[in-house]
Amino acid sequence: MDYMREINAFYDWLETNALSANAVLTWHALMHTNNRCFWKKEFAVAISVLAHKTGGVSRRSIERARNELGQKGLITWQKRPGNQSAVYTMIPIARHRGAQDAAQPGAQPAAIPPYPRKTETKTETKTKTEDGGGRFEAFWASYPRKVGKDAARKAYASRAPTRELHRRMLDAVALQRQSEQWRKQNGQFIPNPATWLQQGRWEDELPAGGDGCAKSAKTFPEQQFEQRHYDPAEVDGPSQKVLDAIKAGTC
Repeated sequence: MDYMREINAFYDWLETNALSANAVLTWHALMHTNNRCFWKKEFAVAISVLAHKTGGVSRRSIERARNELGQKGLITWQKRPGNQSAVYTMIPIARHRGAQDAAQPGAQPAAIPPYPRKTETKTETKTKTEDGGGRFEAFWASYPRKVGKDAARKAYASRAPTRELHRRMLDAVALQRQSEQWRKQNGQFIPNPATWLQQGRWEDELPAGGDGCAKSAKTFPEQQFEQRHYDPAEVDGPSQKVLDAIKAGTC
C-alpha cells in the first residue's frame, strides 16, 4: 500500500463524502499503525493506543468512529474475546480511484507530492527513550492517580523495565487498586506514581483477609486493558491470571 497515495485518495474521497472529525482522526491513526506493521492485511491495535494517536479522543468516540469507517467501506474490523484488542483491515482507496480515473477519457492521475523525511529531534528521541517504547503510557493508563506525569515518566525510565518487569508492574497496580488501602477515602492514600516507581512498590505484599482484594471487580473493568499491536508479549494491562484472581476475589 502506498501511504501518500492513500492519503491523497482519502482527501479526494472526502470532497464528495461526509465523515466526522473523529472518524478522520481514527482513520489516520489506523493508517499509521498499519504502516508500522509493514502493511499487514490484518493488524491489532488497542483503543488506548488509538486514543493516544488521536490526541485524546475518548474510547466511546473511537468506537463510534470505527463503526462509521466500517459503514463507509474504509475499514473492516472484528472484536476478539477477553482483553485482546480488535483486529482491523484497511481497505485501499487509491486502487478504486485509479480504476475510476482509467475509465474516464483524458483523465490524468493525481500528482503525488514528494514526502519529506522527518528528522527526529533530540527532544523526540529523549521522550521515546523515556517512554520505554510506549510501555510507560500503558503504565500511566492503568495507574489510578494521575498526578506528576513528567516525574513518573522519568522514574519509569530510570528503572528501564524489561517486558517482564513491566508486566509485573501492571499486575501489581491491578491488585493494589483493589486493596482497602487504595480504595478508602476515595483513593486518598494512593501514592503518587513517581513515588510508587521510585520505591519499587510493585514488590509490596497485600495483607491477607479483609484488606486484600475486593470481591467485586466492577471498579476495574478489564476492557480498558488491551493487547498492544507492537509486540504480543507487551500488553497494556495486567495478565489474565491476575484478572481472573480479581474476579474470583482470591488475590
